[in-house]
Amino acid sequence: MDRYAIFIDAGYVYAGGGELVLDATNRAQVALDHTLFLEKLREVVDSDYPNSGDFLRVYWYDAARDGIPEPEHDRIAAHPGVKVRLGRLTRFGQKGVDALVFRDMMKLSAEHAICTAFLVAGDEDLRQGVLEAQDYGVKVVLIGVAPTIGQNQAAALIHEADQHRVLSYDELRDCFSEREASAERPRAQIDETFDAFQSGYAFGSEWAAGQPADLVAAASGSFLPRDANTELIYRLITDADLPPATRLPPAVIDQARGGFRSALLAAASGAPPVEPARLETSPIADAVPAPLPASAPAVAQPAALASTPFGIGGRFGIEWLDEQPQEEVRYVRANFPFVPRDIDIELLKRLVAALGLPFGSHVDDVDRKAARAGFWEVLGLQLDVGEPRRPAYRAFDLIVERDPIAYGRAFAEQWLERADGAEVERARNLAQKRVGLPADADAQLLRMAAAVFGDPVPVDARHRLRDGFLDRVLG
Repeated sequence: MDRYAIFIDAGYVYAGGGELVLDATNRAQVALDHTLFLEKLREVVDSDYPNSGDFLRVYWYDAARDGIPEPEHDRIAAHPGVKVRLGRLTRFGQKGVDALVFRDMMKLSAEHAICTAFLVAGDEDLRQGVLEAQDYGVKVVLIGVAPTIGQNQAAALIHEADQHRVLSYDELRDCFSEREASAERPRAQIDETFDAFQSGYAFGSEWAAGQPADLVAAASGSFLPRDANTELIYRLITDADLPPATRLPPAVIDQARGGFRSALLAAASGAPPVEPARLETSPIADAVPAPLPASAPAVAQPAALASTPFGIGGRFGIEWLDEQPQEEVRYVRANFPFVPRDIDIELLKRLVAALGLPFGSHVDDVDRKAARAGFWEVLGLQLDVGEPRRPAYRAFDLIVERDPIAYGRAFAEQWLERADGAEVERARNLAQKRVGLPADADAQLLRMAAAVFGDPVPVDARHRLRDGFLDRVLG
């Protein structure tokens, strides 16, 4: 008997539908009527592909922290004929979802349980699953959400599918609505001047003094004794002058652990412990430029900033922001003023190298804070470190005021330097037809602009950013 199954990547549906119907790129802003969406999808399948056979079931793929279902997943699973499959949700995005899709498509295809697979997804990683399902004689129909600009499904995935169907705005508009703001649990109120790294470093120096050398060496790596971890959190709460039962943000704990391990590395190497508050001023204070006079233009000279801790942090922030997915940028900005430990470690490594210090050196806390302030400045947030440690600085060497068109042109300038000839030619063709800009360039532009114009970028600013990009490409 001929049967069909529907495989849905929920992350793609939320992203594509949210942008199409609500112009929202943040899933937290989007509410989906699952019942109506599934009904619409079944109607499209039954009307457009009447010879696909009987309905088997829907597979709904999503991600959850530690793979534990959220109430939303339980509601979807309660629908008749729906199976929910969950990957893991990390701060870098969803993990393991594509593998689950691949596994189910292969199992049903190999057992000849279906003759047609309807795949609602856009990731190129699923291309191999389409190929192998077809090898078993299964017809694969790719279903997408109409993009607002460019393409939101991989070209290779579209080409491999037997047929391609796009759901329009009219078909989806009733399925999506803005999510009502929910009351979030209040976060720990920590003063932004509190340095979790320094607190962890001070505790690590004290802890190492009373421990055998082999334990200190082990704890300076990935191993952190449970009792030391508990005492470290107590120290953080005490140093930050918080109530005893306060639940600290993960980024704060990560920074403190970084300081703890830095102290242990110094102890394991035989170096004398460093007094955390040993310096009132930075040893390179003379290298920090004085504040610009009020009459000076708002354009800082990048070369003059390159050797300052603030400028080093800003340059690191530019490179970091250029490589990150939007979800990661949102995660980091949400933890302000605390830089996640893995990023903070890379920032401090960059600072040590740029200042010409020996590897593993303990950086003055004033300079470290200035570097973090430079990093936050690029992400559109300000950490109060005082003057003159905050020279005028922006996210591009060509500094632009908060004008979306100027920002779009400046971004295009950098993009043209990195793009190859074929990419540039394609961008110019799209610009001449006023179709839009390449999807990857558009995503990167909006991701970086979110630090300046707000996350998500307002609709009017989006249009002007794209206009600036297209003008520069055509110019």
